[in-house]
This record gives sequence, C-alpha cells and structure tokens, in this order.
Amino acid sequence: MCGIAGEFRFDGRFADASACERITARLAPRGPDGKTMGVVCALQRANNGPQMGGTFLQEQNGQIQFSFTHVPDGEYELVAQSFSQSRDSRASDAKRIKVQGADVTGVNLNVALLPAINGRVVLDSAFTADCVRRRETALQETIVFARREKQTAKSTDTKAVATNQVPMMFADQIADAVPDAKGDFTLRNLHAGTYRLTITLPNPSWYLKSLTLGANPRTVDARVVSEGVSLYNQTVSGLTVTLSEGAASIRGTVVTDEGKAVRDRLLVYLMPAEKENASNLVRYFETRSEPDGRFELRNIPPGEYLAAATNIDEDRPPGFLIRQDSNLRAKVIRDAQKSNQTITLKPCERIENFELPIGASTNKSQ
Repeated sequence: MCGIAGEFRFDGRFADASACERITARLAPRGPDGKTMGVVCALQRANNGPQMGGTFLQEQNGQIQFSFTHVPDGEYELVAQSFSQSRDSRASDAKRIKVQGADVTGVNLNVALLPAINGRVVLDSAFTADCVRRRETALQETIVFARREKQTAKSTDTKAVATNQVPMMFADQIADAVPDAKGDFTLRNLHAGTYRLTITLPNPSWYLKSLTLGANPRTVDARVVSEGVSLYNQTVSGLTVTLSEGAASIRGTVVTDEGKAVRDRLLVYLMPAEKENASNLVRYFETRSEPDGRFELRNIPPGEYLAAATNIDEDRPPGFLIRQDSNLRAKVIRDAQKSNQTITLKPCERIENFELPIGASTNKSQ
C-alpha cells in the first residue's frame, strides 16, 4: 500500500471539480475573500471505482496539507473543493495520479471560483385573453434547470479538451435556480461544458415564449435552444426566459388507421404548422406515450400544429431531442406534412380524447 500527499492552495487559475463521494476536511480556513471556507477532497479510481479515505493535516500560510494512506496501485483522480458562507464554491482541476509501488508526494491543488449563468425570467404582459388570470407568485413558482451534457466534440478542439477534463462526478452536473422578486436568477458553481436549459413552469396555463441570450432579449437566437450555453472559464450573463400565460394542452391516444389504440410506447411530436413559427424551437414538443397508447402534452402556446407519432429509439438521450437535432426535426416534419394531421389550439384550450393516427411505416403488429 502507498500514499498520496500534497496541499491545497487558495489561489491560482480556474479549476474543474470533484469526482466521487466527498471526504470533509477537519479544517475550515479563510479564502481570498476572508470568509470561512470548508474544504472537501476526493480521491477516486479513474475507472469510476470507489472512493479512498483521506487525512488532512494542519493549515500553514493559507494552505492545507493532506494525505491519503493505504492506496493500492492504480490510476486515480484527485480533486479539491471548498465552500464559503456565501453560495459560491471554489474547486481545483482534477489531477490524474498513478500509484505504482511508491508514495506520491508534492501534489498541489489550486482552487478557484467556479463560473455561473446569470439570467432573468420575464412575464409577458402583452398577451391578453379572457381565460388569463395573472398570479403574483408566478416567478417564485418557476424553476430554471441547467444540465451539463457529455462532451462529444473531437479531442483536437482545445475547448473540447478543457471541458473533457471535468471529473466524473460532474460529467452530468445539474443546477437549478428560482427567480427572485425581480425575476433575476443565478445558476451557480458550474463546471466547464455545455448546458441544456429547461424551465419548470408555474402551472399548465403558462408556456415558454422565448429563450434568448444577449443584450436584446427580443432577438430570437435558436442556438440557445438547440445548442445550449457553453462555459469554459467564464460566467455567462444575459440569459432571458420569457413566459406567457394562456397555454393549451392535449390528452389523447395513438391509434391505428382502424381507430384501435396502439399498444406500444411511441414518441409523439407536435410541431408548428405556421410558416412564421417554423424556426421557433420552443414550439416543438415531444413526449412518450404510455403502453396503452395514451399521451399528454402541456404548456403549449396557442396556434396551429402538426402532430406525428413514431417508434422509440431506445438509445436516444432524454430531453426535447427534436429541438436539438435538425436532421430529426426535418424528418419528422416531412412525415407529419405527408399525413397532414393538424390541430389548432386556442388560448387556454384543453383538448381531451384526441386520436392521433400512426403512419403505416412505423406501425407495429398489434
């Protein structure tokens, strides 16, 4: 058995974060801002194996010395993270360490502030309808989520290499925030990578009108929806989430040409039929039907839509893939236009018992 020794430093460059269950330090030093910081260290096998125990020694000149003992030979990922009385965290780069028959010493882990995504939720007051009932608590009932997606870019891309260095524990990081009374929110303590954004709305009467990034919230940029927000070592600001009231919903069943329920789980799509909304990706919806063919779509903006149902690809990732994949979107639109299954949704309309025929090309035996 061998050991690993080193020290934490509270200075240095931007850092990635931890990988494994955490071992809380016995010391709580003060960081560069003078606030008390709790320190966490993690050591994990590089193949995503179990954690190793750790020992923390005394603080010296703003540093904490640490050691891990009884470490078997192998390759490990080592990381440090600190937490202050504020909600902002600092973290170190994840270091790969190889133990092979001897102690490893002199390992330095520099911790630095993690970036964030700053934004604002805006409640659209321009749309009016008899069914709209404004709620003062709508902002506090809204949750903004950011999920880090695994890096798929080629390793020759230097920015992709940086995001690939994020430790295993944060490969699929999720952050959430609730807007304050002014609508402002911050998704904190994020690591390098691309984040997909989803919005939990106050209730079925609300819908996502737009999602923009930049100084002009009225300039629609489909890339925010299709590609997400990318972070490297910087905080991103200017994200605007605009919500409107008067959403519609659909409950229905996928059926055969003979009107019988399809006893299989399928993907149900809803896409804008109006040309002026064809590029508005927040008007594209998808859901999985139940084994008995039933499905439900909620929080839909009023308008005219095309509907379609196809078999499920079991390897597909979670989320609104039709908003992210232009090739899939084009194919589903072509199929839906051939079948010409359209539906017009009025403000606040609740459609029940909608029957959606499945095309012969995707129909399975009953």
